Amino acid sequence: MKYLYFLCLLMSYTTVFSQQVSESELNTETALIEAHLAKHLGDDTKREEQLKACIENDRSNPNYYYQLAKFYLDQDDPRNALTFAEKATKLNSSNKWFALLEADVQETLLDYTSANAALEQAFAVDGKDQNILYRIAHNAYKNGDKGRAIQTLQKIESIFGITERSSYKMLDLYNSTEDFQSGLSVLNNLLKYDSKNIKHLNNLANQYLLLKDEKNAEKVYRKVLAIDPSNVDANAHLVQRNLNQASDSEYLYAITPLIENENVPFDNKMLELIPYVEKLSETPNSEHTQALQGISDRLIAMYPNEAKAHAIRGDIMYLSGELESALKSYNSTLNLNDKVYSVWTQKMNVLFDLNQQRELKSFAEKSIDYYPNAYEGYFWYALACYKSENLQEGQGYLMDMKMVAGGNPDAVNYLTLLTSMYDSKREGKDQISALVKSQGLKQSKNPLVLHMVGLAYKGLSNDSEADKFYTLAKKYGNVSLDANQI
Repeated sequence: MKYLYFLCLLMSYTTVFSQQVSESELNTETALIEAHLAKHLGDDTKREEQLKACIENDRSNPNYYYQLAKFYLDQDDPRNALTFAEKATKLNSSNKWFALLEADVQETLLDYTSANAALEQAFAVDGKDQNILYRIAHNAYKNGDKGRAIQTLQKIESIFGITERSSYKMLDLYNSTEDFQSGLSVLNNLLKYDSKNIKHLNNLANQYLLLKDEKNAEKVYRKVLAIDPSNVDANAHLVQRNLNQASDSEYLYAITPLIENENVPFDNKMLELIPYVEKLSETPNSEHTQALQGISDRLIAMYPNEAKAHAIRGDIMYLSGELESALKSYNSTLNLNDKVYSVWTQKMNVLFDLNQQRELKSFAEKSIDYYPNAYEGYFWYALACYKSENLQEGQGYLMDMKMVAGGNPDAVNYLTLLTSMYDSKREGKDQISALVKSQGLKQSKNPLVLHMVGLAYKGLSNDSEADKFYTLAKKYGNVSLDANQI
């Protein structure tokens, strides 16, 4: 680059000598080249000296004053910069860039009134540059003249049309003076161009709240929810106002900011969500489900290495009927922390529901190795054997389950039912009906128990009874049973 400047210098001399020029013009040209070279080399002293030499040689050229003003502004010397910027604009008042530089210097000196005078001069030259007017409005605001700032923004809209940028600046100004009614008019005008804009509608609702007009605010928020049912602002307001009447989905959308707040402990978020996850079996494929799925997405994004975040997502996806997604989430949980036994049992449940009996037996065997004193591994292995009609293999796991069950009532109940299923299947005799009657299983709300009874009747070719229990299992949350199985 250094050689390029010397080449430019040589070419300049060649140009100069090819014409008839005065010695003063030659000196000015040389000084300007030297100033540019000094700038390139970082020699500020020589750059200043050469720019001054340009002015000495030609006091009528505003460009030299402009260059020296820029130099002083770069050097954080606004006083000297102003002296030369004003001379440049005085010599040529029709140059937009000279006026803008003077405005830059005046703003640095916090003289917003003089800065705006220079900006008005620049806009008179270029009336298509709306950014100049935005600067005038900003300077008026900085100068404490909010009235002029608003008038300037109105001028922008009268020339260039209503835009989000101008409208929101006006809204902020009106609200800062507590002129909420004028702010409302600004938003209504903006919405004429985009009536379904969620951001504008939420701000309109908020503006009604500033005016203490709860009725119209609620109308607008409900319009927002008609467009975007998951909108956080609208849901939060309606939940806060009608907390006792709020639906689960409205409440869940409303607490999204709490979920996204990194200062709230993770376990507190879990405690807030668990009751709503437990309700999912009652309301599958609803807005409640969608709200929880959205929150689980946020949790995974925020806590990708937190096993409990993946576990609760697995529960949500399972209860939503999305079994493959649930299995993926449970696998992620166990990869991060394989010490949470409840996730082992839930994964076995999902594998059974997906009819992946071979994978279930393999995982149940692994569960038994890790937790030999827990009955669930034996239970699921035996149930998988029943489903795949391998009773001889499963019988040994039934015996093992009996040994570890002890007095655990859940284990005893499952063992009793599964043993009866085995006996009925093996002997071809109905031993299930008596058990159903004696233990009141028709009144059970346990979807797995109901599913097992359905399987038992299916094994006895009693399709009508099987269908009854499959229907009950689905009613109480067995999401794996589709219409083809009922």
